[in-house]
Amino acid sequence: MKNVVVVGLGKSGLGDAIATRFARENYGVVVMDFNDDYLKETTDKLTSLGCEVHAIKLNLMDSINIRAAFEEAASYGQIASLIYVAAARRNEYPSKLTREHMEFDFSINVGAIADCVQNALPYLENCEGSSILLTGGRLALAPELPSCSLSLCKAAIRNYLYALHEDLAEKGIFAGTVTIFNPIKPNTDYAPEKIAELFWSLHSNRKEFEIKF
Repeated sequence: MKNVVVVGLGKSGLGDAIATRFARENYGVVVMDFNDDYLKETTDKLTSLGCEVHAIKLNLMDSINIRAAFEEAASYGQIASLIYVAAARRNEYPSKLTREHMEFDFSINVGAIADCVQNALPYLENCEGSSILLTGGRLALAPELPSCSLSLCKAAIRNYLYALHEDLAEKGIFAGTVTIFNPIKPNTDYAPEKIAELFWSLHSNRKEFEIKF
């Protein structure tokens, strides 16, 4: 059974670039997102390159849907890596954030990651050299006022992943993150394709928990 990488796309273009990078290494690709346009764009691109790709629509607010999505992903091959790029953003100053805001944002940005990890683990444990890779950002280390909610979520994700890295080491599953310090933008030093190389490096080298870029 062919190894597959599961990529949560998001809208930055990074998920697309990561999927393409792993496909170059002969991985099958399963892309997940709630947005049909993102799914179609990525699957069309990878299909045109002759890559094996499958698309699954994913509702990050629905734990049952997430479980079903990973069961479907496993039917396409041996899950070798879970890569989570998507994030919900809210432009609001901290003095305006409500409990409802925080609960919703944490559910999408943190709780959904835990759901995805829990559903991926049984498959990753059966694959040598498997990994869980999450997207970090400068907001985890240097909060910004209009993006306060995402800053809190990114800090929580970084702490969760750090602990997960130690927790899963004995099982042979590598957990790591790329912490990105500038906006992702095509045709710059922070182009999606350049950052995707760092995700491949984490997966293949399995040395450092975090790459700061």
